[in-house]
Amino acid sequence: MPTCLQIGCWFCPASCHRGKSAPLAVLTSYNKGQRERRPRAPKDSLEQVGRLVASECVVAPGGLRIRDTGTGVTVVPVCCFGLENWRDWLGLMNGDEPWLGHDPSPRVEHAGSVARVWPDGDRPEGLPIELPPAQLPELLGLIREQLVGFLGAVEAWGASYAPSIVGAVVAKLDEDFAVSAPLDRGRS
Repeated sequence: MPTCLQIGCWFCPASCHRGKSAPLAVLTSYNKGQRERRPRAPKDSLEQVGRLVASECVVAPGGLRIRDTGTGVTVVPVCCFGLENWRDWLGLMNGDEPWLGHDPSPRVEHAGSVARVWPDGDRPEGLPIELPPAQLPELLGLIREQLVGFLGAVEAWGASYAPSIVGAVVAKLDEDFAVSAPLDRGRS
């Protein structure tokens, strides 16, 4: 069962992440650091990045895109299940059926040795992706490597544009996305 698990973003195609600072710009724009309806605009980019560090929890809209390369079925990242939730997929190894967001509303069901992931549980026509939970540590390990690469890119960017706070930015992203923490089998 050839399955590929990829990082994706529900509001921006993966191709937009090729710019060096594009993902950080998305994160700083989405995580304004204030929960007011219209927060004061930051004085400069350094203040905007500082707000990211000061936020309670960095949220990254989008999440994991799961695609079965054999059937072509894709479950796209959806609203309210961001990249910060990427480790929730490990729950499948314990028989959990994690909530994966809405609009559409992906649904998971266990069927023997596979977890069936339906692209939209509200419209169950079509094929699900059949994902063997035992495959998750390897797939999520690849995601973790990509996130480590992202942290490296943020560090390189910050060395040039925000050297006074780059360490805090990388540490905040690492903590909130749980990048450096070990991938425990069967625990999210």
